[in-house]
Amino acid sequence: MDPDPADPADPDPEPGLGPIDPDGALFTYDPPGELPGFDYRNNVNVANRSGFGWAGSDELPRDFVFAPGLTWPLDGPGYAHTQVYRPGGSESGVGGAGGSGECDARNFDYPWEDNFCEHRGTATRNLFCPNNARGHHVGQDIRPQQCTRNFPLENRQMAVAVTDGYISSVASMTVRLRGVDGRIYWYMHLEHWDDCNLAALSTPAQCNAANLPSVCSRSALEVEPGQDGRAGDPIGRVSNWFGVGWSNGACRRSMTTDHLHFEIRDTIDPDGSFTASTIPVPPYTSLVTAYLRYIGADEDDFPDWEEAEF
Repeated sequence: MDPDPADPADPDPEPGLGPIDPDGALFTYDPPGELPGFDYRNNVNVANRSGFGWAGSDELPRDFVFAPGLTWPLDGPGYAHTQVYRPGGSESGVGGAGGSGECDARNFDYPWEDNFCEHRGTATRNLFCPNNARGHHVGQDIRPQQCTRNFPLENRQMAVAVTDGYISSVASMTVRLRGVDGRIYWYMHLEHWDDCNLAALSTPAQCNAANLPSVCSRSALEVEPGQDGRAGDPIGRVSNWFGVGWSNGACRRSMTTDHLHFEIRDTIDPDGSFTASTIPVPPYTSLVTAYLRYIGADEDDFPDWEEAEF
């Protein structure tokens, strides 16, 4: 007897849309290694506009998960996107930081995009990135759930520990978490200081991050060097912090777009062999799988990617 197509107990129900985030939006992501190519000035796609991403090797595929099992590094939804090739970024040609540029709605939507290896105006080079004439971006940029440019500090999104470990160092722009897995996780652009009187740093020589403790009321971070922590513990608020610099006769806050720059550093080469020291490895796949766990995705929605076993 054929089953009644109207019977809800019939097998093989219509499949769902896919993984849904806490805002009710369908989570989608571009493939690993495909860098941003959309030109927002002209509304066209331009191949390799932002460079060439990690293409994989004979030993490690481009969708290799270098750090499996991570906790999502924010306390809410977020958007893994380029900061410089989208509206408000220096390479976008659309608006400036803040306002209609940085807060453009297109910056807060899926799909995600990998931006490890993208062209940047630095001298940084990475073994996982194709050799080229411009510097490499060696992390993944993650925008918060919404544009927070004018939010008070206490209302900004919190970055959290991706694994158990301890805070190995706090530098002028970076918090480093050494995980129990042996990897080091870098968090950049968190709000580092609170209530600062930069006018007290009255010369170019005085205007540097080392002097900030003397003119700021307290650290804005939730951690300090040597502190132990568990996955999910708070680290600091997502912000536009880019240090301080001397400009137009005064010590001023340097700014980027509001985002978390997240890096994974490990002792592995592109050919799968071990290195003598930690180097940045592609974080995108690890973040995709962390996000799928965060939003409670069905097992069928997880990609079939090879994961590191060390």
